[in-house]
Amino acid sequence: MNVTKFNESFYFCENLTEKEARLISDRLKVKKDKSIYIESKMSERDVKMFNSYNNSSYRKFYRYYEDKNNKGVIIPLGSICYIPELIQEPQLQESYINEYSQKILKLIQIFQPFELYEFQKRAIIGALLHKHHFIKACTGSGKSAIISVLIKILTSMNLKGLLLVPNISLVNQFNNDLNDYKIDIDRRLIGGIYREKKLDKPLTISTWQSASKFKELLKEVDFIIVDEGHTVQGSEVYDIVEKCVNAKYKIGLSGTVPLMPEAEMSLICSFGRPYTYVSARDLINSKLGTEIQINHLKLQYPKEFKEKLKENDNYSKQLKMLLEFKSRTNFLINLTYSLKGNTVILFDRIAYGLDIFYGILRKKEIQFDSNSAYKDYFLQNSCNVFFVNGLIEGNQREQIRKVMDSKENAIIVANMKILSTGINIRNLHNIIFGTPIKSYITVTQSLGRLIRLHNSKDISNVFDIDDRCGFFEYQYKYRLQNSYNPEKYKILEQDIKIY
Repeated sequence: MNVTKFNESFYFCENLTEKEARLISDRLKVKKDKSIYIESKMSERDVKMFNSYNNSSYRKFYRYYEDKNNKGVIIPLGSICYIPELIQEPQLQESYINEYSQKILKLIQIFQPFELYEFQKRAIIGALLHKHHFIKACTGSGKSAIISVLIKILTSMNLKGLLLVPNISLVNQFNNDLNDYKIDIDRRLIGGIYREKKLDKPLTISTWQSASKFKELLKEVDFIIVDEGHTVQGSEVYDIVEKCVNAKYKIGLSGTVPLMPEAEMSLICSFGRPYTYVSARDLINSKLGTEIQINHLKLQYPKEFKEKLKENDNYSKQLKMLLEFKSRTNFLINLTYSLKGNTVILFDRIAYGLDIFYGILRKKEIQFDSNSAYKDYFLQNSCNVFFVNGLIEGNQREQIRKVMDSKENAIIVANMKILSTGINIRNLHNIIFGTPIKSYITVTQSLGRLIRLHNSKDISNVFDIDDRCGFFEYQYKYRLQNSYNPEKYKILEQDIKIY
């Protein structure tokens, strides 16, 4: 087999034997699975319920290679770790690593906005040394500083770059971070109100949704950095990274690596194998992060409600019934209202989020117009209760994020997809999982909102709502195994009857 580097995204393999072609086919494909659970860790009963929900008979292969009509096969650069028998990963000489690391340390010293921690410096060196690199560093470890210094070093080499972020809130937040770090780079923002799609500046900061609309321009970039790189599991983000065929540097960063095989393979094919630089427990033990306590609230439901749930073997119908159960909603409103410190309660369905938001306003005896209160920043700021979801403009979300630094006993009712990823609020004390949550990434990223240090807290609290009924009974076990136990968080349990 002959292997040629086709561009900065792919290798071209030709003259394959039948055995080599079969090996590539076997190793570089994975079944698409709707599940986010690991069935081997579930009971037989749980698997049966889970399969009913996920329609597990449906399967589709993701293939991370392209057969060029028997002339050869194109494979992603990052995929070679799956086929070591055919292609060896490049090995760097120790003398080169040491010499290059010293050069990068000198550049870090010049460009760092403040003295970086050792793990941050190691991450920057690793990214520049390997060029295709995935930095795994827990949420709260200062990834924005890592990215800022990387950008400054790469643009100082006259390279043009793209920073890809999941949403418009992070476009605004990162733009402000660069200003705060006094990193003066001419840049263009794309996404939300920033509609002009050009790569005419040394740096472009864009949402992946916007970048997917100018893929034909991606060949112009010399480097791409994907913040919250676990989002590369989506086919659009993977496709964007793949289209950067001239980008010598492809760098992903996240506090989480997806558990699902197809998502993990997308990430590795884009950036190569993840390298862990610091975990949440490392950060806490080093006094660089706040200790987190999990308050496991086991909600007990009336027998007749549980029996009604069983009559529906459909997850969506059970979820609708659960969210319409008034005692549950009232419990969450009272819990949120009663907590000391700044609190975020997360939801994933807008109607339920509004129910909680309006319920808290009524609890505080605030007069409001239900047609406009959810987007009325002045009302929200005056009563210390904020609402954040996709309907709220990015600038207003950034305004809420910033004002939280000076707030006491404020509440944010927030969409979990928007607030669980990347949003930096240091003055945050409590998070409540308001709707059933299944995603390892969403749970772990949400915990990261609390780990950041602030002089107002010695400990942060997660309130894990464990609904002991229907399909929801087994979800806590998954969160415990994959998000809580690995970081050795303290867990307090409490049984609560909500009837």
